[in-house]
Amino acid sequence: TDAPANIEIITQDDIRRSGATSIPEVLQFVTGLDVRRNGFASADVGIRGYNQTANPHLMVLVNGRQVYMPDYGRILWATIPVQLAEIRQIEVIKGPNSALYGFNAVDGVINIITYDPLNDHLNTATVAVGTENYLSGSAVGTGQIGKDAGVRLSLGGFQASDFPAGPLAPADAKARQSPFNGMFSADSRWQINPSVSAFAEAIIGDTRLS
Repeated sequence: TDAPANIEIITQDDIRRSGATSIPEVLQFVTGLDVRRNGFASADVGIRGYNQTANPHLMVLVNGRQVYMPDYGRILWATIPVQLAEIRQIEVIKGPNSALYGFNAVDGVINIITYDPLNDHLNTATVAVGTENYLSGSAVGTGQIGKDAGVRLSLGGFQASDFPAGPLAPADAKARQSPFNGMFSADSRWQINPSVSAFAEAIIGDTRLS
């Protein structure tokens, strides 16, 4: 745990200036990261050449907790219950030090860190529209209960009309997918004493990729 590591940090200001609407879109601006987009809600991210479908060699963390699917170790980015506005920073580890993080971190490590509900004050809302019937929105709010407790609530999602990936038969050329995503999360922290903290988190979401 004391071994040094070369970490590249993406700040909230970087995310806001990028104009990105999803985490993979943010990551495509980082040197050494390969992002393959298959639609509005489907993407694969690779580091140092491990750019493959359902990449099982990339470890993604949210506040230090792993968020990969248990079947093949893949990451479904659209199901990560984090709105872009509530991300404080994204840490990217691309060097061999990533092996210190576990069996599926040989490709690299991406750690998404959100704002602290106890110490940070954040209240924001966004709405975006675009082509292909794209519509998205998000709202994030924090509140403190005295000096020892805080809660952060976030709500967001999107819907769009997308073309299915891969070669299509002429009869299917006009077939369109309609990805949909909706997420609500509540994150709270209670500082019991100077050395002990308690955390509680609840998440509900609906993601449809077909």
